[in-house]
Amino acid sequence: MDTQEGSVRKLQYTGKSSYSVNLPKSWVEAAGLHPQDSLVVQEDGEALRIMPLKAGTPPGHQMDLIESGEPVETVARRVVSAYLAGCEVIRVLPKGGRLGVPFKEDLRQKIARRTIGLEVIEDSLKELTFQALVARPRTDIMTLVRRMYFISSNMLQEAVSSLLSGDREEAVSVTGTDDDVDRFHFYSVRILNQAADSASMLKDTGLLYRSEAMMAKTIVKSVERIADHAVSIAEMALAGAALTPEESGLVRDEAGQVSAEYENAISSFFRFDGRRAEEALMEHEGVKAGRERKGPATGLVMEHIWRVSDYAADICEAVVDMTIARSMRREAARQPM
Repeated sequence: MDTQEGSVRKLQYTGKSSYSVNLPKSWVEAAGLHPQDSLVVQEDGEALRIMPLKAGTPPGHQMDLIESGEPVETVARRVVSAYLAGCEVIRVLPKGGRLGVPFKEDLRQKIARRTIGLEVIEDSLKELTFQALVARPRTDIMTLVRRMYFISSNMLQEAVSSLLSGDREEAVSVTGTDDDVDRFHFYSVRILNQAADSASMLKDTGLLYRSEAMMAKTIVKSVERIADHAVSIAEMALAGAALTPEESGLVRDEAGQVSAEYENAISSFFRFDGRRAEEALMEHEGVKAGRERKGPATGLVMEHIWRVSDYAADICEAVVDMTIARSMRREAARQPM
C-alpha cells in the first residue's frame, strides 16, 4: 500500500529477537544491488536510513578554487565556505601564470586565523592545497559551545572593564581573543553541516534530529556575534572613550545584568531546558522595555551591551524551538498507527 508519506510495509518477526522488512524492488534495482550485498543502516531518531555500502570517495571530498586576480580576502572566504560545507581537500589554483608568494602567505594566515584543522599540505607557485586533518569529531556540540561561551563571556567582562578603567592592555587582549571564537564558530558550523547529512555524525554531536543541527547553528552564530560586540566595546576603550562616574555606574550595572542573561541562555541550552529558556525570554522582554539612553558615549556602549542581550534571547528562542520539536516527536511516537 502506498501513501503520501511513502510505501507502507509490515514488520516481520524472523525469530531470535530479529525483525525484517521487505525493500521496494524499484529501489534495489536502481541501486544496482543483488542478494547478499551489504547495506548500511543508520538510526535517525525514530527513523532509519538504509544505504548501499559502496567504497569510494564521497561527493565534494575535493574542491578546486581558481584564483583569477581577486582580493585575498575573497579567496579566503571561498576556502572557508568550502571548509564549512565539509570539503576535505581544497586546492587554490591560478587561472594563469602563478600564485604570488605574498598572496599565498596572506591567504595562509587568514585561513589559520579562522579554521581548526585545515592545514597546507602542498605549497608551490602553481598550487596551494589545504586539507582538513582533524579526524572525524567525537566531541559533542555542547562541549564546543561551552568553550565558545567561556571565551566570549570573559571577553565581554574584560571589554567592559577596560572601558571603565582605561586599561589598554586588557582591551588589546580582548581584540586578540576574537580569532579563537571565530575558529570554534567555523569548526562548529562545519560539524553541524556534516551532521545534517549523516545520521551517525549527528549522533556524535549529541543531537537527535537534523532540524536540531540547523537550530544549533543559530546558537553558535549568536555566541560568535556576542564576541564581536565585546570587541567593539574594547575598541571604544582603545579609542579613548571616556565616561562620567554616573555613566560608568550605568554601564557596569547594565553589563552585569546582560552577562547574567547570557549565562542563563547558555545554561538552558546545556540542560536542554525549554522552561528555563522561556523564563529567560520573559525577563529579556521586561529588561528590553525599560531601556533608556544616558548620553552619547553611554548610548553607544549600551547599544553593544543590549545587542548581547538580544543575541542571548535568540539562543533562548532556539532552545525553546528545539525542546518543543522534541516533545512533538515524542508525542507523535506514542500515538497508535
